[in-house]
Amino acid sequence: MKKAEVSLKFASIKVALVLIVTLTLSMLSADCGWALSYEAEVLADNPTAYYRLGGDASNSHGSGEDGVASSGVSFGHAGALADGDTAAHFSGSDSYIQVADSNAALDLETGTPFTIEYWMNVDSHRSNDGNWHVVSRSDSSANASDAFIVNSGTAASPAHNVRFHTDGWAGGNHRVDSAANTVVLNEWTHVVGTYNGSNEMALYLNGQQVALVTDINRGPGADADAGNVYFGQLGNSPGSVDYPGGLDEVAFYDTVLSADRVLAHYNAASVVPEPTSLALLAMCLGGLLAWYRKR
Repeated sequence: MKKAEVSLKFASIKVALVLIVTLTLSMLSADCGWALSYEAEVLADNPTAYYRLGGDASNSHGSGEDGVASSGVSFGHAGALADGDTAAHFSGSDSYIQVADSNAALDLETGTPFTIEYWMNVDSHRSNDGNWHVVSRSDSSANASDAFIVNSGTAASPAHNVRFHTDGWAGGNHRVDSAANTVVLNEWTHVVGTYNGSNEMALYLNGQQVALVTDINRGPGADADAGNVYFGQLGNSPGSVDYPGGLDEVAFYDTVLSADRVLAHYNAASVVPEPTSLALLAMCLGGLLAWYRKR
């Protein structure tokens, strides 16, 4: 057989093998319930910043800058995901992560849609009508905020809920609330807040939309551009009351995540990789290719 014919035959065999493996993986995914990992689902939506908080406060995707953790933040704790990735814990005293947004990658402005996503595991409720600030983008010295998400205190109304604000010091409609007692202690909760850039804000807990406001008339504050992003406290307020609990997988997007995508992210948290099956499949493919090279 001529060399060109052999090369063509071998190329055809490789194409056929790739098709077989692709179809096999597709069938296994459907039949065995294989799914994308949580990280893969997040990256599929192209976040502007993604802080996994497994071993430090670095950003793993997008143009957001790395964070700096204070002394009350520790890493390596059991996280929200079934794949074993770890999380950060905030002691509640001098416990926050600051992301200096000097490149304006995380500016959240009126007219610009965005989504904020994270997992929290709250140690305790605040005893008064104040809030634990979990994620914020604000400049409290200017009484202005781009956005922040908080857990309300015991004396608040409604109490023990999640609140997603745009400009929290302004009048008008600028926030969306979950129902009372939706912050459960010592359990991981998936939180997503979306803003369409004009009149609509939505809040999701554990993959489900729990609140929607369609008459928002006060977006993020312009003066907040001088502020930074903080996890665990209100922006630019060192020494303020700090959030106590776990935090994991914080992501920012410059788009509005759809309800389907929010649910896909939540469901992916329970996905455990199948390395053994994939390794065996790869070994079989390698063996077949090696066998055909010898022919």
